[in-house]
Amino acid sequence: MSKKDFEACPKCGSNTGVVPKLLLIGLESPYKKFPKEIPGGYQRFDQLAVDECRDYTLLNKPLEQFIEGYYCSSCDLGFVPDSKVTPGVLVMRAVQTGQNNRSAMEASVRPEGGVLCPFCGLIFQITDSHRWDGERHMTCHQRITLVGER
Repeated sequence: MSKKDFEACPKCGSNTGVVPKLLLIGLESPYKKFPKEIPGGYQRFDQLAVDECRDYTLLNKPLEQFIEGYYCSSCDLGFVPDSKVTPGVLVMRAVQTGQNNRSAMEASVRPEGGVLCPFCGLIFQITDSHRWDGERHMTCHQRITLVGER
């Protein structure tokens, strides 16, 4: 494998100091522990878990917490390319880098005030200012146009 085949470092944008590396990741993500909604303090951009990776990228048990990723010696940063992670992780990466300006999507407000986010699939209450700012679902930062009851 030549250097040009390596992923570019997400921090410096270069593949000069990048080498393949087996990375240790978490066993379980906050998404799995808190399936209906992630408490605000549990969003983290610098960690990855087994259930946030595509199945075909994981090693067999008991080594499933190791994933073939990359390490940038210039930035002292280990990273896993987008092709190996789930769409939910890609959303969080977009939020972190400010690349989350997707078009608004429509969602229905349920009689009890709950909304199913059409992007990430999580349910939130429109009265919860930690989850809804009047325009965006704060977990995935998807812009939503509300329709139906209020």
